[in-house]
Amino acid sequence: MSFRERLEAIELLWESIITEPDAVHSPDWHNEILSKRKENIESGKTDFIPLKDLKTRLLQNNP
Repeated sequence: MSFRERLEAIELLWESIITEPDAVHSPDWHNEILSKRKENIESGKTDFIPLKDLKTRLLQNNP
């Protein structure tokens, strides 16, 4: 399969998965991470940067 064909197959699979949201269960550790992140945000321990700055930073580290 070509790269494009594989992407199209992934999209078709994803579309079939999202129509059954109750069939997809996140592991407990996902909720633990999200809870910790929310706690960090609410307590002011998290810094945010503009998306354009993030993109610049990522491009500088991954030429």
